[in-house]
Amino acid sequence: FGSRWGIESGLVYTLLRSDYKTESLQREGKQELHYLGIPLMGRFRFFNTRLFSFYVSAGPRMDFNIYGPKISGIKEYSGRHI
Repeated sequence: FGSRWGIESGLVYTLLRSDYKTESLQREGKQELHYLGIPLMGRFRFFNTRLFSFYVSAGPRMDFNIYGPKISGIKEYSGRHI
């Protein structure tokens, strides 16, 4: 598009983790969600030198859940996992 405008894309990997407990504390577990994202960004470069440049990029990204195991358990009254 010229020296100031451009388009960029790529792949983005995201891992989200969480621990949870129910209000009665009888069930607890962990969850991991693995996402693969594909961004499509427009870029505007507003300052450029031989050593570095400043630019702004913005645009949409589509994320796909590629793996998401959920590990949960039920506690006995003694507090042990079963």
